[in-house]
Amino acid sequence: MLSEKHKKLSVLSAWALSFGCAVGWGAFVMPVMDGCEASRQIRALSDKKKSEVPIIAMTANAFGDDLKKSKEAGMNAHLAKPIDVGMLTETLAQWVR
Repeated sequence: MLSEKHKKLSVLSAWALSFGCAVGWGAFVMPVMDGCEASRQIRALSDKKKSEVPIIAMTANAFGDDLKKSKEAGMNAHLAKPIDVGMLTETLAQWVR
């Protein structure tokens, strides 16, 4: 059974994808597949529309190495928690089509 937190994240994910944007959270600490690996797999998809979806990391990991890892994995942006609403708005405006 999904926790309340996971239900909310699922709703956010569905909302973001409906606008052509993937939002990754906890990009470096997800239990099954971390956000970097998920990004690499999305970028490797043969369907160009899917493989080019914007991916935005939302994570507490905000050191230089973390930013480099997310960029190398194909993420378009990296937002550090706690989320700055203004920065989130700017980032979404930049990447959401």
